[in-house]
Amino acid sequence: MTPAEAAEALEMVGEEGREPLLIENRMREIEGRRFSGRARWRDRRVFYKVFVAVDRIGRHIARERAGAAALAERGFPGPHIIHEAAVEGPGIPARAKVLLFDWLDGAENVDDALRAAPSETRTLALLREVARLLGRHHAAGLVQKDLHLANFAIAGEAIHTFDAASIEARKGPVSRGAALDNLALFFAQVDPGWDSAIPMLLDAYAEEAGADMRPDLDRLRKRIDRERRRRMSRFLDKVLRPCRITEVLEIEGRKVLLARPADDDLRALATTIERGPEPTDGLGLAYHGETIRLRVYGSTQATGAERRAWRNAQRLVLDQVATPAPLACGPAGGGWYLADQPVGASLESLVAEAAPDLTGLAAQAAQILLRLDQLGLEHGRIGRRSFVRLRGGALGLTDLEELDDRAARAGATQTRTSADMLAALECWKGQVFADLLLAALQRRGYALDLA
Repeated sequence: MTPAEAAEALEMVGEEGREPLLIENRMREIEGRRFSGRARWRDRRVFYKVFVAVDRIGRHIARERAGAAALAERGFPGPHIIHEAAVEGPGIPARAKVLLFDWLDGAENVDDALRAAPSETRTLALLREVARLLGRHHAAGLVQKDLHLANFAIAGEAIHTFDAASIEARKGPVSRGAALDNLALFFAQVDPGWDSAIPMLLDAYAEEAGADMRPDLDRLRKRIDRERRRRMSRFLDKVLRPCRITEVLEIEGRKVLLARPADDDLRALATTIERGPEPTDGLGLAYHGETIRLRVYGSTQATGAERRAWRNAQRLVLDQVATPAPLACGPAGGGWYLADQPVGASLESLVAEAAPDLTGLAAQAAQILLRLDQLGLEHGRIGRRSFVRLRGGALGLTDLEELDDRAARAGATQTRTSADMLAALECWKGQVFADLLLAALQRRGYALDLA
């Protein structure tokens, strides 16, 4: 049992004796270090952080308190620590501690707000407000080292800054070099499709930080690209072990990765694949009322293909590229990968249907190819079955084990045809769909070179 799974049984131990902490929600867990979420304590709602790495507890709590104090002293809305205590429960190590914070009713996480933004106008308004807040932070001598959009929340007219442990306070305004690093960290989290708005967002930042703090744009873009690659590498490493999006299920000594939240149907399906006869590629399996395709890699193929497919699918989900939702992968035989991909829903079969919407399909395929190019990714195996219909009807990219990074095209608004675009056009050569796909790519600003 992990600490997070045992959280409902927590008891706080302090000078006033023992009292329960009633967990309502677990939002985040960093295995072996801490977990946090929403709870009830003394008939009020609170945000909690439980620290389980006992050798680091003193340092963590000291940083939380120092960061919260620095934000408050400089007039920035942020976390308000209301209680500290020892904590006990099944799976919780001795000497673990918990910090309780005021719960911010009605607050909306900025990362969630951006994903749900109903218009480009709203998205830009949110990004401008965060850029202005960073400018005020830097002018006041504050840097949030672990800056990410989920550490800001909108409540009323104010943006609150969280994760006080990552706040560093300087005696004077932040240096230009430290500000550049912090801005690169911020912009690296913004969808690359909004990179053209960076100059405007820098204007908003400079309004608060001062004109002399505005960084060189080319230098900033290089830092952003480097930071994006670093963050993605760290993220992809995490999805191969227990984390907020991955559960590890051990079956007869073999480890299977499952997408969280994993239900009993998915666990049973993974167990059947692992314990049954060696599965075959393309096998149809029943899952939640639909038959989905199992991808199986033979022992002669490059080892680890199933984990590459898993990692790449998680990356596409994070970067908002349409793909069948990753469900599980395991080591049986040469490895297997399971995604929520309905059988018989390839682009090849969709084009062959009676009266297909070829224009709509071409537009969706073009958008996927464009996003791959923007993100510096190359599929390398585009064919007639590389796109499939997802649940809900949209088109998505599949067969992801060979997806790879190449040189990014940071800031490019127009480019030559990518290798994936050429492959997609070639495999439909001589058919109406190829003409529609070409037209869809051209409408998106691509200067295509088909020579």
